[in-house]
Amino acid sequence: MGLQIDITSESGLKQSVDQVAKPGRLDILIHCAGLIHQGLMQDAKVQDLDLQYTTNVRGPGSLNKCMQPMLEVSYGQIVFVNSSADLTAK
Repeated sequence: MGLQIDITSESGLKQSVDQVAKPGRLDILIHCAGLIHQGLMQDAKVQDLDLQYTTNVRGPGSLNKCMQPMLEVSYGQIVFVNSSADLTAK
C-alpha cells in the first residue's frame, strides 16, 4: 500500500499514521517532498520561508517521529529523495 501525504498538515500526518496502523506494518518510508522559493532575499515573504521550513524540515521530522514505532518493529528503512536543484542554484 502506498500513501500520498500532505506533510505540511498536522491532520494529514495523523490520517497517514491511522491508515498505516490499520494493517499494522510499515517496511519503508520514502520522503520525496521539497519546496524552494528562489529570488532575492529582500523580496522573500515570511509565509514562503515558513512553508519551506514546514515542507523540508518539520514535516519530514514529524512524520518520522510518528512512524518510528512501526518502522522499529519491522526493522524498516527511511529513504530521502533529494532534488538536484541545489546543483544549479546561484
